[in-house]
Amino acid sequence: MKIFHLMVVAICILSGLNVVGFAQQTIPIVSLSIPDVGQLDGPRNGASKIGTNTLLLKERPRTVFTGANEGLESGSIRINRIATGNLGRLVLGYTLQYHNASNANLTYSSSTGVRFTQAGLMPLPNTSTTLRLLPSPLPVGVVFSPPFPPGMPVLINGLQGDLNPSYARRSFINTASESQPGTIVIDSGATSSLIDFTARFSDQTYCCNPALQGPRIAILRIFPLPNENPPSFQVQRGADSAFVILTDPPNVAPVIMNRIPDLYVTTPNTLNPLNGALDLESPTWRSDMRPGTIFYDDNYDPLSYTVQVSDATSVNARISTNNPAVAGRTALLYSVLPGAPSGRAITITLTADDRRTERLGHFSVTNFTITPLASIPTTVALSNDIQSVIVSPNPVSTTLQIHGKAEITGVVIVRLFNSVGVEMFAERFTVSEGAPYSRLIDIRHLSSGMYIAEVEEGANKTSRKIVKQ
Repeated sequence: MKIFHLMVVAICILSGLNVVGFAQQTIPIVSLSIPDVGQLDGPRNGASKIGTNTLLLKERPRTVFTGANEGLESGSIRINRIATGNLGRLVLGYTLQYHNASNANLTYSSSTGVRFTQAGLMPLPNTSTTLRLLPSPLPVGVVFSPPFPPGMPVLINGLQGDLNPSYARRSFINTASESQPGTIVIDSGATSSLIDFTARFSDQTYCCNPALQGPRIAILRIFPLPNENPPSFQVQRGADSAFVILTDPPNVAPVIMNRIPDLYVTTPNTLNPLNGALDLESPTWRSDMRPGTIFYDDNYDPLSYTVQVSDATSVNARISTNNPAVAGRTALLYSVLPGAPSGRAITITLTADDRRTERLGHFSVTNFTITPLASIPTTVALSNDIQSVIVSPNPVSTTLQIHGKAEITGVVIVRLFNSVGVEMFAERFTVSEGAPYSRLIDIRHLSSGMYIAEVEEGANKTSRKIVKQ
């Protein structure tokens, strides 16, 4: 009997162990990860994955170039469930904290993952109260894809404004308290769920205001709800947290948006120089709705300029900021000195530098010439003049007619500049060698004065100085 009793006890103990083991196997194991690039809901439009649990997003600059920076960078944090049989509904607790990491010594790489100094993080709110007023009305066609935001205040430096997280098509809020956490539901039968993040356009204002905010980081943690005993799931060791890093747009060099046309001026016949000013940062928009600035910087960085002259004994040139001649903007001032030789072109080289500390020497260069003449004829042609081009009438009051015959197959560019080099009209079209072309430019809305009509065919171009009556 004693032996039988001991056998019964042993069987019960073994049965209990089996029950426990079976129960442990059916408790779901939950973890966080980032889908791989190329997978459904993986990093998209330039976003990247770092290690297993970090998503890196960069804000887009506002761009005026077709095909550049199409689509906002986006990606997801995946909540994974592993279970041997229990696929019932799960409710997870979570905290999501959003921080400015500019002073947190933030580093990240595929080998080491993400690292930062906790004490250097600065909490950022779910919805910020900091507003930036976008331009209104917005020029049509300035940003091509995705569409430019409407001309209205936008919230910046807040989770909803910066990363726009969503879960099951609902806003996913910043929750920092573990005692009162937010909740995430994994539906019955589902083995995973996704939290989506999208980095929007950078907080820039055209022009010359980059509004760089520095690196920011969102930290997501999951855990069983505090009042759940026993817990309905386990969290995989080392996979209870995921990170979304948001950075400013990458730096790009300024590009030439409006080439300064070659200028023709009357040689001074007195002891006083002939002075002029060229507006480098005009706030106007061209007829094709591109900026009227000489250079364009996709980051909207404030630009600094340097100018060089091929013959300083004939022409002086310098950069002037806050110049009243161009409504307080930056101007290139030039002076044609008495005695400057008539008919000789003086080359002016203008360099624009965005002066970003992380990439010194990020600049772009353009050239134009100033040619002093004893007198300015009604029309003036360049040395590489396209002989077939006819610009008429001159003087003109309503419609300027430009006729030509293509010397080569390719793109023809017709432009009209005012006397200080601001582009008033531009059109590009493709022609075949030997084909005639014609363009009519309505100039009734332009003020009276001197203008330059320019036609460019490949490496050849011609300019005609016209008078608007």
